[in-house]
Amino acid sequence: MMIRFLCNNKNILLRPIIVWDEEQESEFEGICFMINKIDNYCNLTIEEAEYLYYILDTINLIDISKSMLEISMLSKHMGARKLELPKQTINERQVQEDITTNFSTKKIEDTIPDLK
Repeated sequence: MMIRFLCNNKNILLRPIIVWDEEQESEFEGICFMINKIDNYCNLTIEEAEYLYYILDTINLIDISKSMLEISMLSKHMGARKLELPKQTINERQVQEDITTNFSTKKIEDTIPDLK
């Protein structure tokens, strides 16, 4: 089974796979995430795919685009060397708390058939 998203002649393909973790020497359910061409791919575990979805779902593109426009306008008026950007710190603890509250540890049913 493969899921395909098409938009403006661009493709995103999602295909269920088994991801091998070399550190833990074990297998996990996952997806192969392909963009535009089969050569552009990334293998993600289900947990990583959920985190990617969380980031894409919670990102505020309007604020980011406004900030980029402000930076662009400032750099034109002040010159690139004089531009000082405000320092922004990411609270890793808060991000981790958001992830744990939004993704409780649920038992996910194994949907990939045994390949042995």
